[in-house]
Amino acid sequence: MQCDKFTHEERIALSILSNKPIKSRELGARMGTKDAETRQIIRELRLKGIKVCSGADGFWIWNGKDDSWNHTKRQIYSRAKALIELLRAMNKEPNDEQLKWGEM
Repeated sequence: MQCDKFTHEERIALSILSNKPIKSRELGARMGTKDAETRQIIRELRLKGIKVCSGADGFWIWNGKDDSWNHTKRQIYSRAKALIELLRAMNKEPNDEQLKWGEM
């Protein structure tokens, strides 16, 4: 892992993250970031190849010994699929019933 490819904020996150989950709120508090900023930093770390897992218990670095990385990828895929379905629905022309009730 090359340290020069990470921003200051990403390096801070990497210094806090371990193979034990940490809640997003706690991670953000320790980093001095708001929730959206914390999630963006996690996103950037993932884009740079860091296997940051997520679940109900928070964020953690994958230890390579369990299925949590595959679970995280399935969650992300599911969210992406739901967003694509939403975009497709939004691009459909409204039917007469929807127009009648002002649903579109």
